[in-house]
Amino acid sequence: MEDELLAITNGIQDTLTLPDEIIHIPLEELQSNGSQWKNAWIFTLWKGEHLNPSQVIHAVQMKLKISNEKRDMAHVAPNKFVCKIHAKDDDEKVHIGQPWQVMNCLIIMKRFSSPTKSEAVVLDRIPLRLCFQGLLLEHLNKNIVQRVVSIAGIVGLILPENGLPKNVDGFRASVEIDMNQPIKKGSFVESIER
Repeated sequence: MEDELLAITNGIQDTLTLPDEIIHIPLEELQSNGSQWKNAWIFTLWKGEHLNPSQVIHAVQMKLKISNEKRDMAHVAPNKFVCKIHAKDDDEKVHIGQPWQVMNCLIIMKRFSSPTKSEAVVLDRIPLRLCFQGLLLEHLNKNIVQRVVSIAGIVGLILPENGLPKNVDGFRASVEIDMNQPIKKGSFVESIER
């Protein structure tokens, strides 16, 4: 019995050898194919390693509501996908709409351009929008809001960009938080009045 298994194993190994020749593809063709992924998105589903990649692609396509003609999507690694959105307004809609959620998982996205290797991209930050309402008068300043937001993560855009808020929403800030760390609930800020 052992001899039969050994013979089968050896037979399989003999038929599974790789050829010594390398298929040569012209450099121009490789560069052309790689350039189609410039200014794309690379994304993963947070805690979505168990999901079927085909179902993930379909769910993300339905969530983003971008037609097949306006985007390309590819599965590049376990639970990693690349999406190129051709229309600038659709691309902006995807960027502003973050964070997205599909299949009970958060989509963690980052800008991506070829020839960066997808394995080298670390996806562990997600953008959140924070609103600052009811600030004390001495805190109604973009620089102070930026200092307060920096405790939560990496500060992005703070609105309004100039002057004071013109509506009840107050200052609004975009901040990227680390998904591997607990979200900071708040912090104390110095004040003259209190």
